[in-house]
Amino acid sequence: MRLNDQQIEIVEFPSDQSCLVIAGAGSGKTTVIAQKALRLAKELPAGKNLQMLTFSNKAAKEMKARVHRVNGIIPQNVTIDTFHSFGLKLIKDDPQGFGLGLDFSLLNETDVKRSLRSLAHAYGLPKKMDPADKKRMNPVNWLNTWSLKRQAGYDVKNHAKNKDFLCETLQSTHRLSQSETELAWKTLSGYEALKEHTNSVDFDDLLYLPLLRVSRDESFLGQVRDNIGALLVDEAQDNNRIQYGLIAKIARGYCAVTVVGDDDQSIYGWRGAEVKNLKRFQSDFSATTLRLEQNYRSTQAIVNVARDLIQHNEERIHKSPFSDGPVGDDPTLNAYPDHWQMVREIAEGISRQIHSGVPASDIAILYRTNRMASLLEPALRRERIPYHVVGGMSLFDRAEVAAITNAVRLARNPQDSHALKSLTQYIDGFGDASCYAVCDWLENTPGASLYDLPESIDHLPKKGASALRAFIGDLQSEALLCHTAVDFVEWAINGPMALLDREKDDQIREKKDQCIRMLAHNIQEELIERQAAGESLSWRDIAVEIALRESGQTEGTTQQITLSTIHRSKGLEWPHVLVVGLSEGLMPLDARSDISEEDAGYSHIEEERRLGYVGITRAKVSCELFHSARYAFPGGDDNKIYEPSRFLSEMGYSCENVMQADLDSVQEKQSGSYNEVRMAMNKAMGMVL
Repeated sequence: MRLNDQQIEIVEFPSDQSCLVIAGAGSGKTTVIAQKALRLAKELPAGKNLQMLTFSNKAAKEMKARVHRVNGIIPQNVTIDTFHSFGLKLIKDDPQGFGLGLDFSLLNETDVKRSLRSLAHAYGLPKKMDPADKKRMNPVNWLNTWSLKRQAGYDVKNHAKNKDFLCETLQSTHRLSQSETELAWKTLSGYEALKEHTNSVDFDDLLYLPLLRVSRDESFLGQVRDNIGALLVDEAQDNNRIQYGLIAKIARGYCAVTVVGDDDQSIYGWRGAEVKNLKRFQSDFSATTLRLEQNYRSTQAIVNVARDLIQHNEERIHKSPFSDGPVGDDPTLNAYPDHWQMVREIAEGISRQIHSGVPASDIAILYRTNRMASLLEPALRRERIPYHVVGGMSLFDRAEVAAITNAVRLARNPQDSHALKSLTQYIDGFGDASCYAVCDWLENTPGASLYDLPESIDHLPKKGASALRAFIGDLQSEALLCHTAVDFVEWAINGPMALLDREKDDQIREKKDQCIRMLAHNIQEELIERQAAGESLSWRDIAVEIALRESGQTEGTTQQITLSTIHRSKGLEWPHVLVVGLSEGLMPLDARSDISEEDAGYSHIEEERRLGYVGITRAKVSCELFHSARYAFPGGDDNKIYEPSRFLSEMGYSCENVMQADLDSVQEKQSGSYNEVRMAMNKAMGMVL
C-alpha cells in the first residue's frame, strides 16, 4: 500500500518523541501502525523491546497479522498484548509480589456472579423480592458501580479512606436505603476478601494490581521498564483511567509513547473508558498531534453526512474527515408509522438486492440495542433471507466447556472454591449441601486444600466426603498425566465427570461433544503457536487463559447478511449498511436514570452521537437510515410514540414532515384497535404471540 503524506509523517516521526495519532474511520490505520511499529523496533537499542498494547483480543490478533503481512515476520523485539494480557503477564512473573500464591485462579464471569449472590444472600438479601426491586438490588449491578470506581482509581480495599464515598455512590446510583447500602457494602467488601482467601483475581485486578505495584514499588517499576524501549498504544480512546495510569507510570520520563485513537469513535464510556485520556496524554507527554483524516472506505456522500453529525460534539479534538473516492449517493432516510411496516420493507429491499446479485455478506443491519434484532428476524425469515446475529452465545459460556476449564483450574489450585461449586453437578454423590460444607471449610480454614482433606468436615456427610476425595484424586492424576487437552477432554467424557452421558437428548449431546472437542483443538493449536514463539507453557496454562477471553462474534458465511449492534460492528465494514432505530429513546438511547453523567465520567449524548457516527462509517457504498413512530418490543410499551432522532436533523434531514406523518398514522390506528392491527401484522409476518 502506498502511503499518503499524513501516513508518511506518522511513520517517519522521530522515534524518541511521543505523538498522538488521531486516526479517523477507514483511514488505513492498521497498516500505518504496522509500518510505525517496524520502524520503532528497528531503531531500538539492543535488549530493548517495543511493547504494543491494544483494547481487545480481536484488535491484537489483527495487529499481529498486519505486522506479519507487512514484514513477513514479527520482529523478536516486538510484543503485542491487550492491557489485560499484559497485566496478567506481570502478575504471573511474580505472583507472590502481588500477594498471591503461585497457582492463583482467574475468576470468570460465572464465578463472580455466583460468589456475589451467595455472599449477598448470606448477608440478608431476600431470595424473593418485588420485581420492581430486582434491578436495584442485583449484586451484579452493585459490582458494576464498584468496578467503575476502581477503574477511576479508587482503592476499594482502603476502607478508612474510601468507604463513605463508595457507600454514598452505591446508595445514590441504586436508590438504596441505609440498611440496603450496608448490605451492598458487606457483599462487595466480602467479595474482595473472598478473592484474597481463595487465591483468586478477577479481570479488574489484572489492571489495578499492576498499577498499584508500579506506583508503590520503584524496584518493580524498574523491572517492568527493563526490557521496554518504546510503547505503542492502539484504540486509546477506549482506555479507562487505570489503563492510562499504567502507561503513564511506566513511560513518563522514561521512553517515548505513540498513542493511536479517535475520540470520534469512543463508545465505551459506560464501562469506564475515558475519552479525556487522549487530551491527558497530549498534556502529560507534551505529545505532538498527528492526524489520519482521509477515509479510504466510504464514498464522499457517506463521509460528509457522518462528518455533519459528529461536528455537533463540542469536546472533540479538531479534525476534518474527507474522502477522495466516488461521490456516491446520499444516505437515505426511511420513516414509518410502525416497526412492522419498517421491517417488512427492510426485508423486501434486501431480498431485491440479493436477487439482483449483491452477495448477502455485503449487507449489514446495525442498531443500538440487541432487542431490535427480535423485531427484524421474523421479517427476514419470512423473506427467507439468511442471516447471522453477531454476539451469539460464546463457546466459553456453554456449561460443558466451562466444566472442562473449571476442572483444570481446580486441579491447579485446590483452594479454588469457585471452580468446585461449578463442578458439583459432575461429582456423583456430592451434592449442593456437601459442596457448601466443603467451601465453608476452604474459605475459613487457613492453608486448607482439597488435596489434603481431613477425616471429617463439619456438616459434610461421609458419602459426600468419599465422593469428593475420589474425584479429586482422579482429577489430580489425570491433569498431571494427560499430555494434551484432547486427552483431558477424553477423560472428562469417559471418566467420572461423564460429561456427555448426563445429557439425554441426542442432538444436544452431539452439540456438546462438538463444542468441547473444538475447545481442545483451539488449545492445542494455540499451544503449538506460542511454544514456537519461545513461550514456556503447557496446555493447562492455555485452558485457564482461553476461557477468560472475549467471546468475539459468531461467524457469518458468504450466504448471510449480518445483524449487529453498533458496538459489536466497531472495526468492521460492509458495502451496504442499514442503520435501524434512529428514534429518540433508541438512538440516542434514553440516559440511565440511576447514574449521573458526572459519575459515569462521560457525556451521554456525545457518546450516543459517536455511536451514530461509527454506525454510518461502517458503510462503503450505500447507507440507509430508518425511523419508526412505534416499536412493539417484547415487554415494552406498545403505545409509546417515538420522535425522530435529533441526530437526523443534525445530519441535515428535515424531520417535520416525518413527525406529522407519524402523528397522522398514529391517530388513524387509534381510531380503531391498535392491538388488532398489531396482532394482524404479527400473524402476517410469522411472529408467535
